[in-house]
Amino acid sequence: MTGIERSTEKDTVTVRLIRLILNLNEDQRITLLNQLEAAQGPSSKSGERQSIRRPYVNSIEFFVKGRSCMGVSQNISSNGIFIKTDEPISIGQTIVLNIPFTNNQKCIRIPAHVVRTTHKGIGIEFLRGVQE
Repeated sequence: MTGIERSTEKDTVTVRLIRLILNLNEDQRITLLNQLEAAQGPSSKSGERQSIRRPYVNSIEFFVKGRSCMGVSQNISSNGIFIKTDEPISIGQTIVLNIPFTNNQKCIRIPAHVVRTTHKGIGIEFLRGVQE
């Protein structure tokens, strides 16, 4: 299997998982979240990331104080996402992300806040609560 085939297969798995999660009711989502967090276990080293970053390159619309902004995601984890953007955004600012499926027909709306800014973009931490 080539690298491209593995990448496509991973994307397909991710899309299938997201679709299944969206079909769950709120209680089922919370149960699944608790199970996944328990399966990851606690971090063994101080300062070690709690979740693994995965490459995820996609156009992302996000809203800052009701204003629509655009960027391109670079990577994603269960806790957050890094978005390449030229938008002037401050650390601590609350935003709402629209993260699209690969077919771009449906998005997941996720409230988040900015935890890091660089000349390349913004580091975002997801807040609990996903909206369809």
